[in-house]
Amino acid sequence: DYTLTLSNGARHAVDGNCAAVALVKAAELGGFDYNISVGDLGLSLDNISGKGYSQNGDSNGVYWNQYHNGQMSAVGLGAELSDGDYYTFYYTAYGDHNNATDIINIKVHLVPDEAEVLFDGVVILKSEDYTLKLQDGSTKTVAGNLAAVALDKASKVAGFEYNITDSTSGLYVPDIDGQGWDATTGAYWNTYHNGEYDMVGVSAVLSDGDFYTFYYCNGDISTATGVINILVNVVPENTGGQGVSLPIIKP
Repeated sequence: DYTLTLSNGARHAVDGNCAAVALVKAAELGGFDYNISVGDLGLSLDNISGKGYSQNGDSNGVYWNQYHNGQMSAVGLGAELSDGDYYTFYYTAYGDHNNATDIINIKVHLVPDEAEVLFDGVVILKSEDYTLKLQDGSTKTVAGNLAAVALDKASKVAGFEYNITDSTSGLYVPDIDGQGWDATTGAYWNTYHNGEYDMVGVSAVLSDGDFYTFYYCNGDISTATGVINILVNVVPENTGGQGVSLPIIKP
């Protein structure tokens, strides 16, 4: 369960994988305000960034239309979301999302209840060279937009440790937070790039807006006991910043 703070200050428990929680997490990431209330029909979205229902002077007022995987949501903020779902808010007249003046588009990432989330948030990458410290104490200069750099920056924000090696096959992460290959369970750190299993691993080149996720499991991510979820923000060279960690959505 997840506890929402309503517009009147009251607390209200909801399922952790509903659209209301996705909006809360997006607001934390995007830095915008919102207000939610509860009525006879359930959760109601009063406004986002001060914008609520507004009459245009004709019969079609504008408000926050809600779409679940491209279809208008009949249940609004109470919609149950699954891993990989998209949930979108369009500020426009009813059904007229092509002419929306404001849009919030959320891609949902769910993890098992028992998973320890080491990091979930934004990491800032730059195209300039970056120096990694390898497990043997040596260093390696790599492009600044590699998954390995995203992991390194996430570790600095969240405070977890990891090891990385280099070979003819590329960069490899033998362990994170003390957890590596487990011969008994078959668990290791599986890597996913934008929701797809990544064969390249931490040598993967990332682009602005990409997600890169590490799951500690035996290949079945629904049983993962550890998760690192990184949203990549690529910025020009000579721009400051490391990243910010946010809580992940759990069912």
